[in-house]
Amino acid sequence: MESRAPGIDIFSPDNSRTYIVMSGKYTQSGNPLFIPEESPGAEGAARALYAFGHHDAIGYSRMSGGWTG
Repeated sequence: MESRAPGIDIFSPDNSRTYIVMSGKYTQSGNPLFIPEESPGAEGAARALYAFGHHDAIGYSRMSGGWTG
């Protein structure tokens, strides 16, 4: 199937304290932003809104239910 579709590059930053800086670096060349894992709660919700609103993120996923942090 490789001959039918171009390569897809998705940059996915890790959940970190430098979230805003890293999200900007991941998208600065026009690459799509996908957040594969984020903390639940108010901080995670704020980061989701930031990712979609500021960087037009293409996806977002909350951490699994086993997270107790």
